[in-house]
Amino acid sequence: MSATAISAEQHLGGYGVTMRQAYEFIMGNIGDLENIYKVCKQFGVTTDMIGEVLTSGGLAVDGLIVANYFAANGVDSSELGGTLPTVEVKAALPNHLIISKDEAGRTLAEKFDQDQKGTFVLRLQYEYDSEGRLLAREVFKDKNNDGVEDHTFITEYGSNGVVSLEELLEDKNFDGKTDVHMNFYYTADGKRSSFDMLQDRNLDGTFDLHVITTSVDDKQRPLAQEVDEGNDGIFEVSQFFVYNEDNSFTRYKDTNSDGLTDVRAYHDINGQKYKAYNDGNKDGVFEALETYDENQNKITVEIDTNGDNSYDILKNFSYSEKGERTALTESKDEDYDGSFEIVLNYVANSDGDLILQ
Repeated sequence: MSATAISAEQHLGGYGVTMRQAYEFIMGNIGDLENIYKVCKQFGVTTDMIGEVLTSGGLAVDGLIVANYFAANGVDSSELGGTLPTVEVKAALPNHLIISKDEAGRTLAEKFDQDQKGTFVLRLQYEYDSEGRLLAREVFKDKNNDGVEDHTFITEYGSNGVVSLEELLEDKNFDGKTDVHMNFYYTADGKRSSFDMLQDRNLDGTFDLHVITTSVDDKQRPLAQEVDEGNDGIFEVSQFFVYNEDNSFTRYKDTNSDGLTDVRAYHDINGQKYKAYNDGNKDGVFEALETYDENQNKITVEIDTNGDNSYDILKNFSYSEKGERTALTESKDEDYDGSFEIVLNYVANSDGDLILQ
């Protein structure tokens, strides 16, 4: 493949066009190669650049496949520059097969032999509305070349041509079961607003992680999470996040699936935890307060041991510049009168163990 002077992203950026916009244009006109050719020639987009654009959307094709695709469908792309076709125009393309077209000549289904090993491992299907606008595109992949499709990516489009929904299903260990199921949601102007993911981390046929995100300042942030720690089909641990206007947030965590918050943690605008309340007894009452420094080292712990809403144990931790714990001062109010009668000092030895002085 011949090298391009600049990347497709740089070249398109000069015209104010993003890789996503270029990708959607190509996929939306896949049944009208003459139009794709005309526009690419007008703006100096080579076959290699087209390959980069398609790869950015998950198709993993190169300039040669693009050039041969044009040739197989009667379009001579040699004037676009970049990689030239290795087959004659209108010749049969060994690594691509159009399965069906509609009455308007738009491709409805096609498949590719990406590795040129004689096996079609990539299949695409398209759906159009009555006016010829692309409504949906489905991509099916056989990643381990065993004749079974184990990766599905579905894209749905709104009436304005922008993406409205994407769905991913993937079988990571090729056992016929879905290990990852993700849905990506978009706003009316094509910005990703959130995604919802189920994952089988142990690859045993049971989803044990559920994550939902939301868009905060154009970044995907966690909104809710569930974890099946016992791998028994029950999500024992759950947490959700509440964001403030400055993007700081509070995290609420239930560690034993009883519906009560066991941890309420406060995070700054950078996501760093600086304070957390803990209900270690799982009785619905926070009996401990922890604070953290900018390196996420725990610096204080206050504990209420008798449930009177006052802290009767105070722990203060010290750290070295490397973040190693060096000392602990523990104060105790044993008669619960508001005064610390006992103060214990611990110093870390060479092994990092805290030793009472």
